Amino acid sequence: MADEPFSTTSRMRLSPRSEPGPREVLFEFVRKADHAHFQCEVAYSDNWYGVEALLFKNGELFFSRLFDSRIQAARWATSEREHLAKGRA
Repeated sequence: MADEPFSTTSRMRLSPRSEPGPREVLFEFVRKADHAHFQCEVAYSDNWYGVEALLFKNGELFFSRLFDSRIQAARWATSEREHLAKGRA
């Protein structure tokens, strides 16, 4: 078994996730130290379970994470904002 080549044929294939649905902006700010613009949004979709938090830096997707609820996403976003404002990104 260990000598057999890696194969994905026996693994379950995940369907590709579609574009995020309606979005809600949670926060937006410009960091004073380097003038980087940050924006965090949550996206809802019928194609997957949960809420996706999307973090943008200077208009480009910087990080995203999937949560079970909007409350969890908002808590994470608040924590990330504190780190980002201190220059940890």
